[in-house]
Amino acid sequence: MDLNAAYVDTHGQSTIGFGTCKLLDFKILPRLKNIHKQKLYMVSDSDKDVYTNLTNILKDSIQWKHIEEHYDEAIKHLVALKTGLVEADVFIKRFSKDNYKHPAYKALCEIGKAAKTIFLCEYLQHEELRIEINEGVNIVERLNSVMNFFFYGKLGEVNSNDPEEQELSILCLDLLQACAVYINTLLIQEILSDPMWRNRPTPEDYRALSPLIHSHFNPYGTFLLDLAKRLMIGNEDFTHINASQRESEAINQIA
Repeated sequence: MDLNAAYVDTHGQSTIGFGTCKLLDFKILPRLKNIHKQKLYMVSDSDKDVYTNLTNILKDSIQWKHIEEHYDEAIKHLVALKTGLVEADVFIKRFSKDNYKHPAYKALCEIGKAAKTIFLCEYLQHEELRIEINEGVNIVERLNSVMNFFFYGKLGEVNSNDPEEQELSILCLDLLQACAVYINTLLIQEILSDPMWRNRPTPEDYRALSPLIHSHFNPYGTFLLDLAKRLMIGNEDFTHINASQRESEAINQIA
């Protein structure tokens, strides 16, 4: 599967993230909850005098000098990431805010400022883009909700450092999710095959149909308890019934 975009929420985007994705020719499409707090970065400091009507949303100007001086070094790190010479978690740790003085970090941030400004302008201008992002994020959140529902053990965390165990956990989770989708699809088809239900949903209802529902599943299994019987615990001998139990049974028989 060739992925060229990622739909994320507000917390899934950052300035350096925009810069990294831009150089990797990959789109990051966030649904910005705090869109009213977003700022546009200026091309130069003189833009404040040119766009006087945008003064309240203009921020610092982009430092093009950092991009020119450290562009090659930033590309080297991204090539290493794309070719697998550097793991993604190592890359993230290296270019965290703690290493803000790193030359490549500076270049990626400045590129990210330009990329994010362009995205914000397109986001505000095109309603189709906002609809696409909203639908994409909804699908991702619904899928994550299903995954969290099934992967409830140990707070849903993969605690093992063994790659094989990690892969096994993820593959089992994918299998459960695929089974749930398959079962739900059959159930939905069966219901809609009934003439009484076929014409009841509106076009909007059909668009909202999704096999990623899970409220009817029981992830913990079924435990059948008979409160009229005692549980066989350990080596306890239950052949002896005390007087109170005999009396209780006698009363029940009379009743």
